[in-house]
Amino acid sequence: MRQTGLDHDRQSNEVHLLLVANRTCPCPALPGQVLERIGGRTAEVLVLAPALNSRLRHWVSDIDGAVRAAEARMHDTIHELRRHGVEVKGEVGDADPLAAIADALVSFPPTRS
Repeated sequence: MRQTGLDHDRQSNEVHLLLVANRTCPCPALPGQVLERIGGRTAEVLVLAPALNSRLRHWVSDIDGAVRAAEARMHDTIHELRRHGVEVKGEVGDADPLAAIADALVSFPPTRS
C-alpha cells in the first residue's frame, strides 16, 4: 500500500499547520492556541497573509498597499510565534482568501486532525 504525505506525517508525529493571518492578526491568544494544537510534536507552521484589498483598488491594479499590509501582518505573526519557540515561515497570498488558501495547499498540505 502506498503512503501519502499525510500518512507519513502522522507516522512521524510531525504536524503541518496552516494559519491564515487575516485582519485580526496578530492575536494575543494565537501562540497558546498554536502550541496547544502542536502538542509538543515537531511542527511546520505556515502563516499565510492574503493581500486583502478593496474591489476598486484590485480592479485598477492598486495592490501595493494591500501587499504591504499583508507583509506586516505576516511578519508580526511570525515574530510572535517565534518568540514562543514555534518554527514558522510565511507567505503573502492572493487578495481572495479562498484563492490564497487553495494556492498554499498545493505546496503545503496541512495535517488533518
